[in-house]
Amino acid sequence: MRAFRLVFFAAVFPVLVGVVNAQLANSPWPMFQHDLNHTNQSPYNATGEPDLKRSLQQRRSVKRNEI
Repeated sequence: MRAFRLVFFAAVFPVLVGVVNAQLANSPWPMFQHDLNHTNQSPYNATGEPDLKRSLQQRRSVKRNEI
């Protein structure tokens, strides 16, 4: 039983040390759902109208089949 405890401790200890040393990423979205409260809210203000990036001009109308 003592050998089992020693093997178990040797296997679990490196995992626990790795969790303790974990750091947040140096980015605007450092963790799951953005912040410690997991609000999923962006820190950036998104007021105003969005800019149009692309548009498509169709040459003819789309027809559908009536069943």
